[in-house]
Amino acid sequence: SQVVGLGTFGATWRFEQFLAARLAVPAKHVTAYVVGTRQAPVLIWSRAYVGATPVLRLLNDQTIFTDGLDAVRSFLRSPLTVLLGRLVIPIIAAYSGDSLIGTLTHLMDVEDDTGQVYSSPVLLNDSGVVTLATVAGSDDEEAALSQTKQTVQDQIKAIEQGASKHET
Repeated sequence: SQVVGLGTFGATWRFEQFLAARLAVPAKHVTAYVVGTRQAPVLIWSRAYVGATPVLRLLNDQTIFTDGLDAVRSFLRSPLTVLLGRLVIPIIAAYSGDSLIGTLTHLMDVEDDTGQVYSSPVLLNDSGVVTLATVAGSDDEEAALSQTKQTVQDQIKAIEQGASKHET
């Protein structure tokens, strides 16, 4: 069995909505990703598109980067009741036969036992989670994601060490 968390699924939705509004295009034509964790979201601007056009080619306003991050962080701080309908319904549908591509928290690298946990784009269906492809961002985006991964690994290690102290 696989465990899946909402992770940055809602943040990705909010990022796409933000870009659609800011660029005055229909949201259905925007593809963007927020990876990492809810506490440390990483917006992957270098892989954001309107149709087949990279968003970075459409920008003429440098404040969009901070405005986008602010919009995502504000969304992540919103009350849980706002998130439930937007997030849970498509995930339940995915487990019921519909497929969903979204940024969900899941255990990475199960085969090599590194056990990293963070959000990345996956296919979710009634069979579980399938990683479609690794999203590679710019050097700065990858550095931010690496820092987020390390923070999560440190938290997991601290929990494991605390648990092992109580087992003896």
